[in-house]
Amino acid sequence: MIDVRAADGSALVDPTYGLTLRGTTVTQANLRLNAQGRGTFAVDIPRTLTILQSEVIVTVRAGALSGIAGLPITLNNFNAPVVEFFTETGHLVQGVSNRIYFQVWASAEKTQALDFSQGTIKTRAVVNRVPVDTVLVSGVSTQHQGKGFFDWTPVMTPAPFLEFTIGGTVFNRPLAFPNIPTTSEVVVRVLNNNKLFRANDNLELQFQTNALISGPEAYVVRIQARDLVIYQEQIILNPRSIRNHTILARNFPLSNGGVIILSLQRLTRDLFNYAANPPT
Repeated sequence: MIDVRAADGSALVDPTYGLTLRGTTVTQANLRLNAQGRGTFAVDIPRTLTILQSEVIVTVRAGALSGIAGLPITLNNFNAPVVEFFTETGHLVQGVSNRIYFQVWASAEKTQALDFSQGTIKTRAVVNRVPVDTVLVSGVSTQHQGKGFFDWTPVMTPAPFLEFTIGGTVFNRPLAFPNIPTTSEVVVRVLNNNKLFRANDNLELQFQTNALISGPEAYVVRIQARDLVIYQEQIILNPRSIRNHTILARNFPLSNGGVIILSLQRLTRDLFNYAANPPT
């Protein structure tokens, strides 16, 4: 539905409007508004549509008056490629490099994987009504069966999206991370090339922090085998820093093998002060 009124409140003279759907060939012209400046319209979304975000651009004319307005919309095309994004750590840390994994599917059914090469991560801003793209990451490609990864540093910019080409058709997909916290301050990486540890393999870690840490902060690094804590230690991390840290294999023995769980937890200032100065 569309509702048009003159800025000065005067009556509209023979009001008509036309519309286009940005990014498509959909267009309608000479649509009529009633005496109150209201009307309704419907558009058919092409099945071959390659974008998920668009805008209905409406041009209104009433006598000597004219105006243009845009309505951003989200489009759902069941037959278009779907891209799912996953963070390496389960968190998205602003201001530092995050490793992002992704999976590309041929459609919303998610039964057939798609591969592409040389995609880009971009942002788009409108300058003087002209879209201007900025490339954040280039050379983004799938590795096998629609799976791939790239490194990206989140900052306060317009919403980023992945742009890629399959069969000569260009697709855009927004970087969306459902239920992923974006206020974390530390990225934790396991630097070991082989994630299947042998009995004598040390655990090589890297901690990268952003400016959300106000000063030197105390954290506890913990290794668990299911619910059993087999190792933990306290470390100090500073804002905007990178620290490599080694945990020796003898500190987390796994005589029978199994899966280990690594976690990092920040100590509250009150608990840190209490531990440093226990009551006598």
